Formats: sequence, structure tokens, C-alpha cells
Amino acid sequence: QVATNADILSEKLLDDLLEDTAQELWSMDQHERLQAEALPVADTHSLELMLQRVEEIERYQEAVRRRVTQIVYTDSQLWAQEDKTELQMASTAKNLKSPHPVQITKLIRHTEMETDILFEKPFDSTDIDENKEAEEKLQTGNDTLQPLPLNSLQKAYSLSVPSDVLQSILDYNSRYKHHLKLISHEVVGSFDPWQIA
Repeated sequence: QVATNADILSEKLLDDLLEDTAQELWSMDQHERLQAEALPVADTHSLELMLQRVEEIERYQEAVRRRVTQIVYTDSQLWAQEDKTELQMASTAKNLKSPHPVQITKLIRHTEMETDILFEKPFDSTDIDENKEAEEKLQTGNDTLQPLPLNSLQKAYSLSVPSDVLQSILDYNSRYKHHLKLISHEVVGSFDPWQIA
């Protein structure tokens, strides 16, 4: 009898367990179904709220635009001040006269002595004699260099420049030649820089 009671008890427990599980499954299914039905309704509701909010914002923007385009001052003192400034500006405009004509003249005085420079074939870096001749002419007080005779094979252009510009060019040329001497790799006496390497 104990064995039959144990079988009956285990069957009842099993039935209760199955019934509870089925009930739980049914409630979960119901919950999921209700949630699936409620979600579109909630989305529709939130979408409607968003559209209403957008319409409110648009109405507010339109009201602000109307206020900005229709600025009305209720201060009579401000109006009076604006009228005074307009009258002052009008009277100032009446008092303005046309400007005096400007006369542009060219001064005839010639302060610097101009020197003729002849552009010809570039100097050879080892040829310093021509540069020294030009410097000697400048130092002796003869500021005007005579143009060299034109050779039909050589193209030359004559250019007149002030004497200080010529001196600057000659100074630069001598500094450049000095620089070339400092960086040159030529044989000096018994020293040949090309044999070192």
C-alpha cells in the first residue's frame, strides 16, 4: 500500500508540476503577445507626440519671425533722438563741399647721377680684372662708364642705374667671388683636394 501511495503521490506531484509549467508557459506567451500588440501602439503614440512637438516648435519659430520683422518702439525719447540724429546728418550732408582738386606734378630735379651698365656675356669666375677696372673707375671719381662698342656676334643691352646701385652690384660681385674662393676645390700650391678622396 505504501508503494501505491508513493506512486499516486508522485503522479499528483508530476501532474501539479506539469500544470504549473503549462500555466507559466501560457502566461509567458500571453505576456509576449500583449507586448507585441502594445509596442506599435506605443510607437504610434510617441510618433504622434513627436509630430505635435515639431508643430509647436514651428509655430514658435514663426512667432519669433513675426516679432523680429515688426519691431515697434514705444519709447518716445528714442524716437526724438533718432529724429535729431537724422537732422544732424542731413545738415552735415548739406555743408559738405566737393573736395579740392588734386594736382600731381613731377619734380624736375635730378639728385642722383645715373650710370650706364652694359649687360653682356657673364664674367668668368677666374676673371677679376674687368671687375677691378670698373671699381677703379668708380673710385677715381669717373661715375659714368662708357658703353662698350657693340659686337655683331654679342648681344648687349644698355641700362642706366644710379651710381649707388652700381656700387652695390660690384660689392655683391666681389663678395660672391670671395665666397667662391672659400668653397672652391681647386689645386692650391701642392695641395690637391681631389686626391684626398
